[in-house]
Amino acid sequence: MAKKNKRVINYEKPIHIDISVIIFAIITLYLFVNLYIYATRDKITYYEVVTGESAQATNKTYTGLAIRDEHVFFADNSGYIDYFARDNSRVSRNTVLYSLDETGTVTKALSEAAANEESDLSDDNLNSIKEMVSGFSSTFSESNYEEVYNFKSTLEGTVLQLLNNNTLEKIKKDKGDSFFKIYKPEKAGIVTYYIDDFQEFDESKISETCFEQKNHPKAIFSSGDLIESGAPIYSIISDEEWNMYIELSDDEAKAFAEKTSLYIKFLKDDITANTNFEIIKGADGNKYGKFTLYKYMIRYSSDRYIDFQILGGQISGLKIPKTSIVNKDFYVVPIEYGSYGLDKSNVITFWTMKVDEDTNKPTLTPITPTIFYKDDEYYYLNPDEFEGKEILQKDDSDNTYQLGKKVSLSGVYNINNGYTTFVQVKILSETNEYYIVESQSRYGLEVYDHIVLDGSKTKENEVVFQ
Repeated sequence: MAKKNKRVINYEKPIHIDISVIIFAIITLYLFVNLYIYATRDKITYYEVVTGESAQATNKTYTGLAIRDEHVFFADNSGYIDYFARDNSRVSRNTVLYSLDETGTVTKALSEAAANEESDLSDDNLNSIKEMVSGFSSTFSESNYEEVYNFKSTLEGTVLQLLNNNTLEKIKKDKGDSFFKIYKPEKAGIVTYYIDDFQEFDESKISETCFEQKNHPKAIFSSGDLIESGAPIYSIISDEEWNMYIELSDDEAKAFAEKTSLYIKFLKDDITANTNFEIIKGADGNKYGKFTLYKYMIRYSSDRYIDFQILGGQISGLKIPKTSIVNKDFYVVPIEYGSYGLDKSNVITFWTMKVDEDTNKPTLTPITPTIFYKDDEYYYLNPDEFEGKEILQKDDSDNTYQLGKKVSLSGVYNINNGYTTFVQVKILSETNEYYIVESQSRYGLEVYDHIVLDGSKTKENEVVFQ
């Protein structure tokens, strides 16, 4: 019987690759790599643009320099002066304004009369006052309430003048008038008994030194003062129109640039007034706000520096964090070098000029670079789109302009499209942490745009995962 062959040959099974396992491994590796990249890279936090407004202009207190149509008058003799019209009251050319005497007799008599508690007003005086009050009451209108203050000032001045005139008549009767001389104002208006550096002030000379109050003290005159001939003794304000000036920062000058009128509140007594407004340039090159008023002159005629607030001065726009702001340099090109495209579309086209090396003739090529901003003088173009030595030629002209001049613009990085794009912003105002920037700008931001919160942590054209 033949022996069986007991040799066993192992059969090697073919390796079966499970494609699903490979795919799973690749996906797992991809996820781990991305998780690692996400965990180790700098995080880009975004901010969603919203509307906002700054009330800084409203809440800020300004100190205005008050300038009026003031004329200073001087003594023609030496002696003791006594005033018969109240300071900051209306006087006419027939008003007894002051007296001068060599001995001080009038001063003494007026002091004694002021100490007398009994009224020295005559019946005629009282009738005159009653007529004034009755006349004012019959014509008063609540729509012109400010006239109450003017009438109060006029009435007080009239009473003082009547009392002093009665005393003066008594002095004449008892002692004669040979030892003193009576003077009337040389001009009608509001009388004030002080001088400083700003009577007959020239607006063109305004500078920041005008607002240093300690360097502009008043010299105040009072009854009983001994004065010298030629010394200033009173001034007359002859016009109801007056001006106030304030210092402006660069931001404030921008914020108020388009304003022609502003509503203000005087902090001294909470009186409000509508004023004409303009920005002027001072002798030092700085900008100053000029408020023109046609009311309340007599109410504040004794004040050279007046504290007030601007009402309704909120500045509206888009609110963005200060940390988002970055700066970028741009080529500036005069606006006359830009023209609409050959198809008359709204795309701005520029013409670059190159000289052909073979024919030595210039050739013009139209380009449409990205315009980041435009003002009244220039287009602002991204320098990354140019070599830097291009020569532009004006359309339908031989005039040329070589790129080179750059200007820095403030902006933010917009990330709406998944990468950082520089967008120029125009700053109108600011708070402690935010800027208020112009809205509805053709080249600017819009509400709900996403911008980089900290502009220093990224750069332009960087991919951002929100």
